[in-house]
Amino acid sequence: MTKAPRLCVCSVLALLAFAQPAAADWHFTPFIGTTFGGTSTFIGTENLLTEGKFFGRKDLVVGGAVSRIWRGPVGVEGIFVYVPGIIDPESNPDETGPPTAPLITGNYSIAAMGNVIFTTPRAWNEHGLRPFVSGGFGLLHLTMETLDGALTLRRNVAGYNVGGGAIGLISDRTGVRFEARRFAYVKPSDSSGFSIGDETYSYWTATVGVVFRY
Repeated sequence: MTKAPRLCVCSVLALLAFAQPAAADWHFTPFIGTTFGGTSTFIGTENLLTEGKFFGRKDLVVGGAVSRIWRGPVGVEGIFVYVPGIIDPESNPDETGPPTAPLITGNYSIAAMGNVIFTTPRAWNEHGLRPFVSGGFGLLHLTMETLDGALTLRRNVAGYNVGGGAIGLISDRTGVRFEARRFAYVKPSDSSGFSIGDETYSYWTATVGVVFRY
């Protein structure tokens, strides 16, 4: 792992280690959702982007968040997101004849990041919806297998995320969380022959999860 992603992972651990004796909630939230609005400079994804099929039918998102939220407006969290098929391996941009042979035969993306959360004070709405915004930095990983596995691309880069949504408690211990979030490179990486210009990609997620509060 390069220096920048290693520092990003350390920042995630540092945020989760931060704690205060004041009253606070731990939220453990597994979630599931979908991707949308992806952009990429990697060769083999241009037609998918043009046709609005980036992520295509393989748009599943799974992951989880571990959050520490105080009574006031600030909290911290670690978030993990796995997209098992971030790029649709089939393309047929002119919509005539059979689909073209896929250039990309296997792919996935992983994000592991540490965030700062800003939300409404718990006293305002103890068991109702608490809107929030959050964002932070961490590791963004992409793997693509191309040309039937003849070439494999793996990238670990510094990434960021920003998003927002709401948390609603159903009981003292359980609730739901829904949100939309964008993941992207902190800065484009130099081209290595796999992209048109500098390497970069980004995507949005829309997720819903079950909150376990402690």
